[in-house]
Amino acid sequence: MSRVFFRLDDVFDDSPALRAVVEAFVRRRIPLHCAAVPGKLEPRTVRYLNEARSRFDGIEVGQHGWMHADHRGGGEFGGRRSLVHQVADLRSGIQSLDAAFGSAGWVRVFTPPWGKWNRWTLMALSENRFRILSGGIPGSRSHRWLGPAA
Repeated sequence: MSRVFFRLDDVFDDSPALRAVVEAFVRRRIPLHCAAVPGKLEPRTVRYLNEARSRFDGIEVGQHGWMHADHRGGGEFGGRRSLVHQVADLRSGIQSLDAAFGSAGWVRVFTPPWGKWNRWTLMALSENRFRILSGGIPGSRSHRWLGPAA
């Protein structure tokens, strides 16, 4: 059985584009995973997502890094970023999402910014009870977005 997973990355500001995408999924009752950037997440966005989720429980929120910062081209969770730094960023994101949505109001799905992660990321995720890494295999061309299908 095949399953389809729709993911909306870089969720942090309450923009018309964010609302248009989320509303399209709510209207059609299609599940959507919102990969939120916890360190940039605006209170208006939290209120909007909670309201959208009250209308359709298929809208879920997961963690998309911490600040979506690029550390010398390696991203927050790739390159040479150590386990210590990654755990600190991951935990800051967890605290932010817990404060915004409650610990049961978001799912422990992690989407690394720019799809960059390393072996330390897997250790940090395991240590913090994440069960899903939503990203490609580093260095693989097959995980890159190639544009719209139509």
